[in-house]
Amino acid sequence: MDRLPRDSLDGSGHSGSEPPSAGRAGQAAGSAQAECAAPEATLEQLRKSEARLRALIETTSDMVWEVDARGVYTYVSPRVRDLLGYEPEEVIGRTPFDLMPPEEARRIRPIFQSIAARRVPFSLLQNVNRRKDGRLVVLETNGIPFFDKNGALAGYRGVDRDITERRRIEEQLRAKSAQLSIYARVVEHSPDLVIVFDREYRLRLANPAYLAFRGKPTEQVLGHKASEMLGDRTFESLVRPQLERAFAGATVQFGAWFTSPRLGPRFLDVAYYPLRLDDTIEYVVALMRDQTERERARAERERLLAEIETERRRFQTVIDRAQVAIVVLRIPDLTFEIINPAAQAYLPGVEARGKPLSEISPASTPFVRPLIERVLSTGEPYRAVDAPLMVRRTSGGPLQQAFFSFTLVPLRAADGHIDSILGMAIETTEQVRARQRIEELAREAEARATTLDATLNSIADGLIVVGSGDELLRVNAAAANALGLPAGGLPQSSRELWEMLHAETPEHQPIPFELSPGQRALRGETLRGLILVIHPRPGRTVWTSGAAAPVRGRDGQIVGAIITFTDITPLHELQEQRDDILRAVSHDLRNPLAGVLGHAQLLLRMLERAGLTGREAQSARAIVAGCERMNAMIQDLVDTVRSESGQLRLERKPVDLPSFVADLLQRQAQVMETGRIRVEPAPLPPALADPTRLERIMLNLLSNALKYSAPGTEVTVRFRQRNGEIITAVADRGPGIAPEDLPRLFQRYYRPTAGRERREGVGLGLYIAKMLVEAHGGRIWAESKLGEGSVFSFSLPVAGRET
Repeated sequence: MDRLPRDSLDGSGHSGSEPPSAGRAGQAAGSAQAECAAPEATLEQLRKSEARLRALIETTSDMVWEVDARGVYTYVSPRVRDLLGYEPEEVIGRTPFDLMPPEEARRIRPIFQSIAARRVPFSLLQNVNRRKDGRLVVLETNGIPFFDKNGALAGYRGVDRDITERRRIEEQLRAKSAQLSIYARVVEHSPDLVIVFDREYRLRLANPAYLAFRGKPTEQVLGHKASEMLGDRTFESLVRPQLERAFAGATVQFGAWFTSPRLGPRFLDVAYYPLRLDDTIEYVVALMRDQTERERARAERERLLAEIETERRRFQTVIDRAQVAIVVLRIPDLTFEIINPAAQAYLPGVEARGKPLSEISPASTPFVRPLIERVLSTGEPYRAVDAPLMVRRTSGGPLQQAFFSFTLVPLRAADGHIDSILGMAIETTEQVRARQRIEELAREAEARATTLDATLNSIADGLIVVGSGDELLRVNAAAANALGLPAGGLPQSSRELWEMLHAETPEHQPIPFELSPGQRALRGETLRGLILVIHPRPGRTVWTSGAAAPVRGRDGQIVGAIITFTDITPLHELQEQRDDILRAVSHDLRNPLAGVLGHAQLLLRMLERAGLTGREAQSARAIVAGCERMNAMIQDLVDTVRSESGQLRLERKPVDLPSFVADLLQRQAQVMETGRIRVEPAPLPPALADPTRLERIMLNLLSNALKYSAPGTEVTVRFRQRNGEIITAVADRGPGIAPEDLPRLFQRYYRPTAGRERREGVGLGLYIAKMLVEAHGGRIWAESKLGEGSVFSFSLPVAGRET
């Protein structure tokens, strides 16, 4: 073994296998012998002390070591063989860091350098070393510094103890502790309910989930018996028998409904596990999981299964009663698995279920099998329309050709492969025969097309046919002439034609192409009585009354539109002349009439003040009544014009109808037999009406009722509310109206045949009443029986309910 250099940790230069203290003892002994000539007995004593020290160092279970100030081993005891697997000579001259894994050496070196810099002892320094055979050991190192004669740090001496096993046990204990902590946290945070019973059935542990389930704090649960938590009845009938089994050593599992004070009824899965201590069962652990939703889902599943079974039976009923032939053929033999009565009817006298197609219907097999092979290869349904098949109508009867529309649908098993074919068929023989007849008729119709074409050109009204793509398909001769279109030079599209016409409304508002009759018809609208003003060329204005309607194909889709129109320019000019005349009549007649009426009323008041109520007063009243009738007739004519031209304006406001009629009768007492009129008031909300127009309506109905009923008979006015409208009814006891007259009563200038000798006016009264009622958004109608009288009713919207 090499000896250490002189500048080693102690400067002694002793052998590495010699304990450092023993070497110094020998030096001291030699020095004393040389210098002091000690007796031989003293030297012997020193040798014995050195031997005892060496024996102690070499036999201790810890490794004794010495390093110099640089941390280089200058001595290790033989125990190094057991701890690290090295011979002492293999360690001398190396540092402890050379025996450590690199990462451990990087951790320990700064620690040791800090200790050496402070020249202090250290203890219990745990470090990892790698044995010669590669295994890792954990050492606990203790060391003290020693110094040279000058007081400088010479090195450290100490011991290393193998604590690998202790560390392993400590780590196991820590792992067990962590595991117990995890278990405690699992129990504490588990959503499952956890409790522990002792043999007296008292609760010794309850996790937060159980406390929350019971809605009680810990002190009201722990130490209390289960019967206090559950109630005696539930405990004795349900829980106690299971706990007895668990304390007998059995693991018990069951499910039951329990009532939580906070959550109400809950279904719990319960498991009781006996807990053994020294082979004695002292406790039972109860784990409970809330499975309410699962239980409800199970009940719901059973309900759904029952519904499915019901639906299956219904479906089977539908299949059995369906007019469509339905079969299911099992692959590969095409065995009839399902066949409904409609399908069985085409196999008379044969029981098909459970038998292959080739046996039941050999004639159809060559036709059907290739189609089924196609479905199997593509996985897609096959559909056929009006396919010819040979069938028997009666058992043993001849084969006949029939037509069927059918579908073959692949049915897949749970693993996705096709295991059967669903066939659905409906006989279309009658439809095919009918279509063939239709096609024959179509050919006949085509033969008549030329005649029809000539007819279209001969009609006086204009006719235009537009395709769904806006193409102009047909313009007859009348339309071309009215629109000023050159022969052979028709526009290609309806848009081009529309732009040529410069169309506008009667109010002179331009009409965009999107709102043209043809486009509206292509969107599905049907138009009638549409008034348009067109300007086909500068200086020419044409008034037209037209109609438009969509043309639909067999599938109901719109394939085009037809527009017809009539040139009403002469009629429009006549209407303008009529309006001019009516305006002149209204103005030129009303002014003098107003003067006559005013003077007659003044005269009547003067006569009444003078007390003259005889012939003079009657004559004045007659003049007033005549003027008012003439004024009403003029107003009827004016309102007719205004209504028909869209110029009628209403000033509507809430009106209490019973009060309004009573006030009206009071004002008309001088000119109307108001004494014959009885008003039956009723609690009603106000109606929304124009008072002036409402007075016209009531006067027309009341005067008619008085005029067409016998003198002295009563006329009744009644009111009632229905939904959002108020209905006013005027009833008389006159001769009634013939049934054939009722539908035409409200037509302009129409007067019924009954009571001809008593007619007055021009026949606009009821027509005007109808227009005014409808302008209010209401309705008017009449009911009558000959010999019993008539009832004229009209409705007005309730104020605040109008749309």
